[in-house]
Amino acid sequence: MRWPPGPFELPDANMISQVLRVNWRDRELWLMGDAMAIQERDLLDLGDPGPLRAHRLLKAGHHGSASASNPAWIEALAPELVIFTVGRKNPFEFPSPRTLETLKAIPSFATGPSGGLRVTAVAEGWRVEPGRGSTRLVPLR
Repeated sequence: MRWPPGPFELPDANMISQVLRVNWRDRELWLMGDAMAIQERDLLDLGDPGPLRAHRLLKAGHHGSASASNPAWIEALAPELVIFTVGRKNPFEFPSPRTLETLKAIPSFATGPSGGLRVTAVAEGWRVEPGRGSTRLVPLR
């Protein structure tokens, strides 16, 4: 667990959302929960994400809202793939256009429109299987 570094009482529960880093072989998954840009900046201040030694997948924070996916965090993390967990007809219209603009150079998928996603680490990259639609391979860099 990368965040929070200790017990906190803050005015917004999203500010203490857990952030998990999962390392497996040459892969690294960053599961941002409902973390917002302020937590991303705090993670940078704590030395995360660290040197790029693995192929990274990012589950975007706060469903891809405009309050997350800070450009400095995205640049430091350098993910190869981004996943947004959103409802099919979410009233907040996540992911936000601002977040999509920040992440425009990175392949990204949302759970809502696709009916869910299965992501598998394969030798060639990340295999993304949407609930509806065709499988896509996102190659490693």
